[in-house]
Amino acid sequence: MTEPTSPMPLQAHEVTIGYHGRDIVNRLSIGIERGRFTALLGPNGCGKSTLLRALAGLLAPKSGTISLEGQPIAQLSRKQLAIRLSFLPQIPRAPDDITVRDLVEQGRYPHRRPLAPWSAADRAACIEALELTHMVARAEQPLATLSGGQRQRAWLAMTLAQSADILLLDEPTTYLDMAHQLELLALLRRLVDERGKTILAVLHDINQAGQFADKLALLSEGSIAGLGCPVDVITAETIRTVFHVDGMVLANPMAPCPLFLPRTALACIDTADDATRSLVPAPER
Repeated sequence: MTEPTSPMPLQAHEVTIGYHGRDIVNRLSIGIERGRFTALLGPNGCGKSTLLRALAGLLAPKSGTISLEGQPIAQLSRKQLAIRLSFLPQIPRAPDDITVRDLVEQGRYPHRRPLAPWSAADRAACIEALELTHMVARAEQPLATLSGGQRQRAWLAMTLAQSADILLLDEPTTYLDMAHQLELLALLRRLVDERGKTILAVLHDINQAGQFADKLALLSEGSIAGLGCPVDVITAETIRTVFHVDGMVLANPMAPCPLFLPRTALACIDTADDATRSLVPAPER
């Protein structure tokens, strides 16, 4: 692996990605900036998870290239990739009887040799991951006994124990209540600011994304529809185009970022050609 030099350690160049003969992502190019938190947003089915899986090396593009530190990821082994890049899918799976501690320890796989004893670095990484996610008290509990939010934090702890510089997270706030969503996003912010991590996370709340992320990437119909800092991306026109929602953008009194207030939703009926649309008014108060 080459030494880190590029300001964009993970890049996709004109990638087309699809399943079963249908293209989901179309000739898309994006660079993930080093030491920054990038939020990936877009309507359901626009290709966010597909793109993330391809960037993680789990899905080969039909055309185009994806590179990590300038090297095509197709040339890297799973272990080489895992040392530099960790991926938390939307619905991770593990045996129900596995404990939180055992799950977190799985994150150390790329750093360990077969049959080698646990090192001090392995133990320290696991303890720190449990502490950062507030899961120390539940370390010996089976995963199956936890709430959805607790399981999500356990999986995040495993991802952090991997000690990779780049984190790809697919909807990490899923199953979390509002308080834990904010806590998790604040943790991701600290990992970037204090540890120099590079994070790309799929999020659904554009106001949360604008508050915590450095850059927003908006995906629409398999292509980038907006990319930049929150103040440039969070505009009423862009949100209407991408999300089919009318509203207004105000200055956020709590943070130096825009605040989007939705008014009406231009709802898309789920049809084969996605052509039927109707205006859904906001509730009167």
